[in-house]
Amino acid sequence: MDLESLSSIVIEDAIVVLSDGQLTDTLVYTVDLNLFPPFFYQGQNPALFGQVGKTYSIRVIAGTDTATASTQIPMPVLLDSLAWESEGKDEIDSNIEYGRLRVWFRDPTELGNHYRIFLKTQDFTSFQAPFNSVFEDRIINGDSLFFDVSKPDSQPSFLVPDSLTFEERRLFVKGDTIDVRFCSITRDSYTFIRSFQTASGSFGNPFAAPTFVKGNMKGALGGFVGYGASYHTFYRDWE
Repeated sequence: MDLESLSSIVIEDAIVVLSDGQLTDTLVYTVDLNLFPPFFYQGQNPALFGQVGKTYSIRVIAGTDTATASTQIPMPVLLDSLAWESEGKDEIDSNIEYGRLRVWFRDPTELGNHYRIFLKTQDFTSFQAPFNSVFEDRIINGDSLFFDVSKPDSQPSFLVPDSLTFEERRLFVKGDTIDVRFCSITRDSYTFIRSFQTASGSFGNPFAAPTFVKGNMKGALGGFVGYGASYHTFYRDWE
């Protein structure tokens, strides 16, 4: 699928209403080719914005069909630190050095936290999620841990499959500026994203088990997700 194919299935005249229980906003269909995806519905009411702890609902009317959903924005969990671990220099150009980006954080003591991570380098116009971008604290509850972050595609993998090899995904170039958005999400959001990634990863594989996307939208297939986000930057001029 390419952008032209994607645009052909976008509904441009839907009525999309967002509410926090007190304020409402009717979103406007927008195209911005500097972002990905470039097609989206955008809010117009500056008084209605994402706030930690609040619950939001959405209603989408397209023709005779109506879809609804609700979600919450959980409290963000901050990363403790980001660190670089060198993997050596390029075999052809010794001025290029590769390495892995590791992040450290401590999971809160309360069981039931779910997370999603996004990245952006100086070559990206917007944050993108690596393929395995969500995880939960069922095993790591209350622990302090670190993990390596994978480089995402500049566009989702279902649009540009196999654009990066496994080795290219795990390595960054020394000198990159790497922005990380670390998000807390609800259980329903985690289930939706996890099932979507599993389904997209098995697409075209005749040996993969059937996977069903478990969305939280009533009346449509999809997810309505709220992110409790913290932002961190690994600068290009680090040593």
